[in-house]
Amino acid sequence: MARRALLLTAATAAACLAAAPARATAEPPPLAPLTVAVRVAGAAADRPIRAGERVDYAITVANRGRAAYPAAVVTQLLPDGMHAIGSTPAARPAGGTALGWTVRLAPHGTVRLGVRALAGVPGAPAARAKDGTALSSTVCVRETAAGQPVACGSDFVTLGVPAARVDRGSVNLITALTAAALAAVAAATTLPLLRRHITPT
Repeated sequence: MARRALLLTAATAAACLAAAPARATAEPPPLAPLTVAVRVAGAAADRPIRAGERVDYAITVANRGRAAYPAAVVTQLLPDGMHAIGSTPAARPAGGTALGWTVRLAPHGTVRLGVRALAGVPGAPAARAKDGTALSSTVCVRETAAGQPVACGSDFVTLGVPAARVDRGSVNLITALTAAALAAVAAATTLPLLRRHITPT
């Protein structure tokens, strides 16, 4: 009888040990200290656009942690066919349609960036796109020039038709592909340039 009780006790202990990791993995992951948000500002935020129109982007990068990031890297990837005509503060070319900044983020600090772009030029992909096409721009932030993106944000404009008629599923796919392309740009194209400076929508 004692042997059976011992076996039951061992089985119960094993079950408890097996259940413990499951409870531990249920804990929510910690929040990333850096966040980034990008939004289309101005007239382009409220209506469809045509090729050649100006699009303004407002970018906000925030540090929610207690540590400072003296050389965080912010990179924005504009859609194909768009090109920047100005930025505040001045951005540096980061390969293709990408722009880059090196910023200092104090503990609990915020940095705001602005970009002005033209939504396509004659013969460019944006100019040839069909009405209803969503042009998505993604911005990512890295803690250092050699690091991986820790946070990204996206926003989009549409060509020719109201934004309500755009398939949001397609926009999410475009955003995911844009984020992947941005990571590739950061890894393969911008790192040699960024390392010389030291510094993702």
